[in-house]
Amino acid sequence: MDESINPQLPSNLTNLFSRIQGFVIDTLCHDDVSDDLYVGGTKMIEFYASKLRGSTIEIEEHKWNTSRRHDAEKALYDRLLTKNAFNLIVYFGGLGSGKSTTMRYLLRRFQSQAQQLRTTYGCDQIQCHRRPIYLDFRDLAPVREDAVTRVFHVLRLKVFDRLIEEWLLSSGNDVSTVRKADNKFFVLRRLLIVNDLLRFAGNNDPSLSKLNEPNLVLDAGEPLTSLCFSDEEVLNLIERYRKPANEFEPKIALVRDHVDQSQDFIVLALNYLLSKCKDGNPLNLIVIDNLDQLPTKTIEAIVRRLHDIAKRTKYLPLLVPLRPSSINPEGFVADLKYRHHYGPNSFEMVKNRLEHNILLKSRHDLSTPRESTLPTPFSDTPTEVEVDLLLIVAYLYALIMKAGLANDSKSKSIIRKHQDHEFLDRIRIGSGARESLAQTTDALVGVCCRYGLDLL
Repeated sequence: MDESINPQLPSNLTNLFSRIQGFVIDTLCHDDVSDDLYVGGTKMIEFYASKLRGSTIEIEEHKWNTSRRHDAEKALYDRLLTKNAFNLIVYFGGLGSGKSTTMRYLLRRFQSQAQQLRTTYGCDQIQCHRRPIYLDFRDLAPVREDAVTRVFHVLRLKVFDRLIEEWLLSSGNDVSTVRKADNKFFVLRRLLIVNDLLRFAGNNDPSLSKLNEPNLVLDAGEPLTSLCFSDEEVLNLIERYRKPANEFEPKIALVRDHVDQSQDFIVLALNYLLSKCKDGNPLNLIVIDNLDQLPTKTIEAIVRRLHDIAKRTKYLPLLVPLRPSSINPEGFVADLKYRHHYGPNSFEMVKNRLEHNILLKSRHDLSTPRESTLPTPFSDTPTEVEVDLLLIVAYLYALIMKAGLANDSKSKSIIRKHQDHEFLDRIRIGSGARESLAQTTDALVGVCCRYGLDLL
């Protein structure tokens, strides 16, 4: 490197990370990224494939269409648009390979296409408010003995929340006002259980008959979601039934804590949710993410029960991302569907982030103190030396990433940077050193893009 750039840089290197640590963690290495920074998947993990491709396991292989961007993700999206009576898919990829990031990208695609999907799939509602449900169990403790019922409980609460939210929106109510008065829809969801779900079940679920509660039956004798109230009337309804809703807790606990009855309860809730929309509407999608920290036997128990739920909830799309190490093929049922996750090229991902967050920003922007709405590197005004050092370190990393992309004919061959940073062109690293560092990075990272971000 040309030492004339700034002789003070080496002495400031040790202080730089402490100055930009928050920026590196919260912005540069953040798991969730916008679509303009999302790098489409091209790599899949192979080490478990031969065992999974046995006669009892069906893997839906991805057929590449190289003419379209983000092809792997769009192929998964297209698959979820297809109408299947049994629609549980295990989406497997390696540790840190970007499964959750792909799920969020997929959900944003559903959101952007929601109106078209509602038109195409002919929802009965004049104003359909259906959207996918995403559940993140990252914080579910692996030692919990009640992990299975806990997963069902969280899913059930989300389904209730969605049913009540859709009802309020369709009635023209202010959802935020109602949420403030009824935290987590505590009262309304219990009115929903007694007046809607049990009526919907009829005599088909005798095990849930214990949930009958006369004190929660509405005077109208109709399902809650068939009625229309003003905001004031909804708030009065909540206050009127708050006491019997609190007293309903022991009955709920009996069902919630019994794994078989809890499963029957979620099946009932899901079928009621499905009854509000057309069969096969892909906006019914439910993603159950980040179960991998649980013991394999627990994951197997959850997936077995999800399989049973999928059999009893026709046309419900269920997507469960898992690592291959979490999958026990001998323990899973034969007709479970698997699909490969394709992770991003880590070299391209890191290079894009360095460009977008540092190299393409003007010197003025990089020197602006960080605010909540402005994710710039420094919390207060940096010195000129600190800005130089940040740019040089980012550029060195970008050079290594570029070397790693050299064998990819589709990759960008240049490092994009703002015109303020032309001095970076004076930096020289031998091609052998760049390639060696790129090979080392590739060996450490493989298909685990999270490791690629950790190297930053």
